[in-house]
Parts: sequence; C-alpha cells; structure tokens
Amino acid sequence: MEENVLGVVMAGGLSSRMGQDKGLLKDTCHTWVENAFAKLNQLPMEVIVSINEKQKLPYSALFHPELLIVDKNIVEGPLNGILTVHSHIPSKDLFLLACDVRDISTDLLSKIYNAHISNFAEDYDYYILKNDTQEEPLIGIYKSDFLKRIMFMAEKKLLLKNSLKYIMSFGRGFYLNLDESQKSYVKNYNTPGDLMESLAIQ
Repeated sequence: MEENVLGVVMAGGLSSRMGQDKGLLKDTCHTWVENAFAKLNQLPMEVIVSINEKQKLPYSALFHPELLIVDKNIVEGPLNGILTVHSHIPSKDLFLLACDVRDISTDLLSKIYNAHISNFAEDYDYYILKNDTQEEPLIGIYKSDFLKRIMFMAEKKLLLKNSLKYIMSFGRGFYLNLDESQKSYVKNYNTPGDLMESLAIQ
C-alpha cells in the first residue's frame, strides 16, 4: 500500500497560559516547533507546520514558507488548524503532533504510523495514543475521509462543540495504550510551572 500521510506540527495555539509562543521556546539550540518537525520528519512522509496569522513572520525565519499553513477561520480551537490543513490537502491522512509535547519519542511516533499501515483496511477513522482512560487527540493520525465528514458538519453548523474529544465521537478509533514507562512522553507543557517542574525532576 502506498502511504498517504502528511505530518502536521500543531503550533497555532495562543499559548495564553505559557505567556509566550510555545513553539518558539528552545531546548538547547532548537525551538520546540523545530524539534517536533524533526521527529515527524524521521518518518517516510512530508511534514508541514500549522500556524496562526500572527506567527507567519517568526516561523518563516525557521521554515520555508511552503511548509507553513496559516489557519483559516472555520471553527475555534485546535480543530480549526486541522480542518485548515485538510482544506489545503484533502487527500492526505493527517499525522498530528502538538509542538508542546516535548518528550515524545520517535519510537512511539513510529508505532502510531505502523498501526495505521497495518490496520488501514479496517474501518478506523483515527489512530491515537491512550494514557489509561485519557485519549491524546493531538498525537495521532486522522484519515482524510473522516476529516471530510467533520468539515461538512462544520460548514453546515452541525457541530455542537469544537473539542477534539467531541469530534472523535463521530468516528471509530484505534487506540495504542501507553505502558507506565511511556506515560511521561505525552506530557503537554502548558505553563511556566510545567517547565519548572520538569527542570526540578531532571
């Protein structure tokens, strides 16, 4: 089967709790968005970065403009970035990775990718990680046909909510359950306190 996946670094959030653009924060000499891009780029697929309008200038200093997709005004929240990318490249399944998931391993990303390939003939709409009972909707693959249905619902004002967990209720998911040693890999760093906590642990 020819793989049909596009990697998408989700960087267009407002970062209001962090107080500054999380994608532009640095680990050593690279920004979080560059690190997320590099991890997805190790898989056999093209990768782009989903941003908002205000990020065009600073992110153009990090990536070629052709690798940046600027949010349209479709819905609110992360779903807006996802549907914007889908509207630009509707034939591709989208492999999402939030830029603030700093500790994700490439091995775990490969497991998601391989699960998608191995189970492609099955009737799954998305492939995501699950941390006990907690789904991780911004780390996983969403099939193009599923996104097409969600886009239709958004355009017809049929969505009661814009949360990804609500959207997932309209599809059938394949879940990769995390073992105890993997749970720390999916932590989102949302506040300065999260960063201080991680430094204290190190």
